[in-house]
Amino acid sequence: MKSFFLNQSSAKEEMKAILAGGYKSPIVGSGKVSTTHIKAYSAEKCAVHRTYEKLNPRERALFDLVSSLVKSEPFHASGRTWAARSQAFYADKLGVCTDQVRRIAKSIPLRSMTLLLEGKRCVLLRVAEPGDLVDEDFARIMASVWMKKKGKRPDAKEYGCLVHMAREAPVGWAPDIFSTVLENWSEFCAGMKLAIFMAANSEGDHFDPDPAHFNEKFLPSPHIPTIRRFWHVAMEYHLMRMQDEGLEAWGV
Repeated sequence: MKSFFLNQSSAKEEMKAILAGGYKSPIVGSGKVSTTHIKAYSAEKCAVHRTYEKLNPRERALFDLVSSLVKSEPFHASGRTWAARSQAFYADKLGVCTDQVRRIAKSIPLRSMTLLLEGKRCVLLRVAEPGDLVDEDFARIMASVWMKKKGKRPDAKEYGCLVHMAREAPVGWAPDIFSTVLENWSEFCAGMKLAIFMAANSEGDHFDPDPAHFNEKFLPSPHIPTIRRFWHVAMEYHLMRMQDEGLEAWGV
């Protein structure tokens, strides 16, 4: 990954000069640097789930059913092995409604992921250790951040962007990087402006090697596909801000 801020001697100061030199935006950034989500993720990894012996009969039944399906009918997705059946299937087997299936699944050491298989909504379940999250888990957290900030949920294309961002970020950091960008959109756009300038005057970037395709742009409010396109800028901006605040970040 090309570095636009941290691995080039003047880039960091140049971005600060852009900000200080009157780079204006309709949105005034809050200046906040998010670390909330990585702290929650770190705490979850240290959490202790209830042991099998402490599960009630219905919880044990779902746990056993998922464990059996993972072995007999494994479904591979996001680097994990799942049981791929509908919520109605689990509800029928347990003699409960689908809402109860969701509640039971959340109360025991299972992870879930929903996707469409052959046009039908399917819930993937797997036995998981605390903190064993996949890209979609982090994307859901990011979708909640977006919902809180913008008042609407990401559409399918935007959600796909969030999944890719989670995949490319250091594990556990994507929600905080995303949150920091949303809180400081003007500053992120300044970094994006610098990245575009550098790409236009060199050999493009890792997405597009043609410098002629890079033109200065500015969006007045956060836009998920743009953050995805310049996710490398977002990661470096967040890391730079963490360092400026004296906070511990990945790889530092």
